[in-house]
Order: sequence, then C-alpha cells, then structure tokens
Amino acid sequence: MKQIYIFITLICGNCYIAYAQNRGSHEAIKLSLADAIELARLQSVDAAVALNKLKTAYWEYRTHVADQLPEVNLSGVVPAYSRSYSKYQRKMEPIHT
Repeated sequence: MKQIYIFITLICGNCYIAYAQNRGSHEAIKLSLADAIELARLQSVDAAVALNKLKTAYWEYRTHVADQLPEVNLSGVVPAYSRSYSKYQRKMEPIHT
C-alpha cells in the first residue's frame, strides 16, 4: 500500500513540475515548506528505487500467477508418411469389334 501511495504521489508531483515549467522560466515558483519537502521526496533516488521495486514486484506476481495456471501437455506418435510413386502400367488389350 505504501508503494502505491508513493507511485501516485510521484505522478502528481511530476504533473505539478510540468505545469510549473510551462508557466514560464522567468517566473519564480513559490513553494511552501510542505510542498518543497514533497517535491524533494518525489524526486529523490529513494522514490525511483521504490517505483522500480513496485514494478519488479508486479511482474514477479504476474509470473507467479501464470505459473499457477493449468497446462495441457500432448504427446503422441506421428504416423509415418511416405510420398513415393510407383509406376503401374496396365497393358491395353486391343478391342475386337
């Protein structure tokens, strides 16, 4: 649950940063202390590591679920098939009329 919270907060932080950058590079951004701490937390290396761990755990879970699914194994003997031709000529007998 904590990882999901970090992921959602990361997305919201990135949207806020993109909005602030689009307003203009000359304007100063006023942040409260809580906002500054939140941005620092979202852009930290720990946040990137947590997001990577979340993605890894997700795919490990998907792999585990896939391994638990039933499977069907078929085996058998394929009949031999030979593609050969033999000449068969029937001698035609003359027709008597």
